[in-house]
Amino acid sequence: SEEAPLEVVVGPYRHRRSLAQNNCLHGWMFAIANAYEESHGERISPEAWKEYFKGLFLGEKSTEVMGKMVTTTRNTSDLPVGEFRDMLDAIDRWAAEHLDLTLPRGICYEEAMGKC
Repeated sequence: SEEAPLEVVVGPYRHRRSLAQNNCLHGWMFAIANAYEESHGERISPEAWKEYFKGLFLGEKSTEVMGKMVTTTRNTSDLPVGEFRDMLDAIDRWAAEHLDLTLPRGICYEEAMGKC
């Protein structure tokens, strides 16, 4: 039987987002959902906020599939540590500007931003 061909790709190693960054992001999504509900009277789920920010700060790609447009965003699990940190910074600025919200700064934040 014929074996499938193999591919070897060599390049610089890129650290993927850290657990601390992921924890920080999810905590912030709950904080934003709660603040938005308090100020606007409408509950938007933390999951919807995450998708909103991914589209806003990471970009979206639309593809037509059988006559229907499908829009996708990048997976945060694929982001390198530095790019994830940049996204967290952008979300932090957005929350301050649009909701007058200071997002929580705990140990996950310090570690997520490379400060410890």
